[in-house]
Amino acid sequence: MPREGVAGGSELPVALGAEYGGGTRHHRRGRARTLHDIEVQVSTYTPWELWTFLKTAPRLEIVYHSIHYVDLVRSWLGNPQRVYARTVRNPRTPDLAATKSVIVMDYDDWTRVFIATNHGLDVPYPAATT
Repeated sequence: MPREGVAGGSELPVALGAEYGGGTRHHRRGRARTLHDIEVQVSTYTPWELWTFLKTAPRLEIVYHSIHYVDLVRSWLGNPQRVYARTVRNPRTPDLAATKSVIVMDYDDWTRVFIATNHGLDVPYPAATT
């Protein structure tokens, strides 16, 4: 629900849930006011072996995955003044380029955009309890 903010304005939390797409829904309906904080965090296991062409790709995570989050943010806020990004590789997938990244999109002193991804999360599911 919207919360009352400074000087009578309101704030609407935007969730970028893959299941519900809540942030996009609120934005399209015009319910979102000024966006000033967007954070995307993804930690998942991705079966990269399903896409054999990726073994020869010099860049992987941002080009094939996080670009969609970057484009979403740009569709809402426009182009940032600066972008800072860092990608790192996973020792468990030595044949692939980087599969982890952190992206900071710099707009102004009032807007924070942070995108963090990790496709190397390979923790097994907990055993079923009876």
